[in-house]
Amino acid sequence: MIDPFRRLPIETITHVVCARYKAPVNRITSPGKSRTVSHIRMVIMYLANKLFHRSSREIAEYLGNDRSTVVYGVKRVEFLAASDEILKRDLDELKIDITKSLLNV
Repeated sequence: MIDPFRRLPIETITHVVCARYKAPVNRITSPGKSRTVSHIRMVIMYLANKLFHRSSREIAEYLGNDRSTVVYGVKRVEFLAASDEILKRDLDELKIDITKSLLNV
């Protein structure tokens, strides 16, 4: 059976995450380094990599970062989510939102 999430476009993940955090997509893909934008980028990196199997290289190309930045962002979200219940809940809800957007529910 083919996993429909395997090739989920990073753009879809980005749009759902940006909608949740009320951030414009163009700020996420621009080179800005504000704390809020960086946090949102790291959430996108984590979801794209760990839940939807996108490579660090693909994510880096889309977000305009290098691969090592993506690896750091994924590890950082994993570390923070281990002790932050709010972030854990956000990640769970974002996965549901992304699934709904994919299924057009």
